[in-house]
Amino acid sequence: MYPLKPITRPFTVDAFYNAFDVVRPRGFYFAGEMHDFWEAVFVVDGQVTVTADEQVLSLRAGQLLFHKPLEFHRLWTDRDTASHLQLLSFHAVGEGMRFFEGRCLELTPTEQQQYGHICSKVATTVALYTPGKPSDAYTESAFSAVLALESFLQGLTNHSPAGSHELSAGEQHFREILHILHEHCEENLSVEELAALCGCSVSNLKRIFTRYADRSVAKYFLTVKMQRAMQLLDAATPPAEVARRLGFADVGYFYTVFRREIGMTPGAYLKSRRRKPQHLAPH
Repeated sequence: MYPLKPITRPFTVDAFYNAFDVVRPRGFYFAGEMHDFWEAVFVVDGQVTVTADEQVLSLRAGQLLFHKPLEFHRLWTDRDTASHLQLLSFHAVGEGMRFFEGRCLELTPTEQQQYGHICSKVATTVALYTPGKPSDAYTESAFSAVLALESFLQGLTNHSPAGSHELSAGEQHFREILHILHEHCEENLSVEELAALCGCSVSNLKRIFTRYADRSVAKYFLTVKMQRAMQLLDAATPPAEVARRLGFADVGYFYTVFRREIGMTPGAYLKSRRRKPQHLAPH
C-alpha cells in the first residue's frame, strides 16, 4: 500500500477578469469602483495615491497593492508626474487569500519581472476567450497563466509589508474621516452630524470630499452603508434585519437603494455570491 498524502491548497485562482499595462498622465483621477473579485495594482514608475475603504496609501515605483473583493477603491496620480501601472484582476478562493487583504508589498526586481510576465499572459488569455466552449488555445493559455499566478502569490506570502510613506496633511485628514464613516456606518447620520463627528464644519468636510473623492459626503456614506449591507448579507443576516441595522426605517426603501447602488436586489446579490465560476472566464 502506498498511502496518499493529502495536500491543502491555501488558495485557488478560478477566474481571470483582465490585465492592463497603462500609463496614466499627471493629475489623472480614477473615480473609484467596487467589485467582487481581487485586483492587484503595481506601480512600474511614478507615484500614485490610493484609497481603499478607510485607508489612504501613497505608492511608489516597485510596490504592489492588493484590493480585496467588495473594497471600494480609487486612485490618482501625482500632480507633477505620470505613472506607469500594471493592473491584474482575478477571482480567487481560500483562507490563504486573507494574507493579501490590504497588503502592500515591495517587489524585488525578479518579482517585478515575474508580475509583468503574468499580466502579459493573462491579457493574452482574456483575448483568446470566447463565450460558450473555450478553445484549446484558450484552455492551454489559461492553465499556464493560473499556475504562474498561484505560484507567484504563494511566493509573496513570505514578504513583510512595504514601509509606509508619509501622507500630506490633507490626505491624512481624509484618512481619519473615512475611518469615522466606516465606524459609524450603522447609524442614521446627517451630513451635519458626520461633520461634528469628524471635528470640522460642514463646508470644510464638503471641501475635503471635493478634493479627495468623486462623490459628496452623503453619497460616500451611503456607499459605505452598502458595503456593510453586503457584508451582513454574506453573513446570512436577513435583509429586513440588515435594513434595520443600517438605519433604514422602511425595508422597501432599503431594497430600492440597494438595487440602485449595487445594480441588483439583495436576493439577487446572494444568488450571485453562491454561484461559482465554472472555468477561467474573463469578466
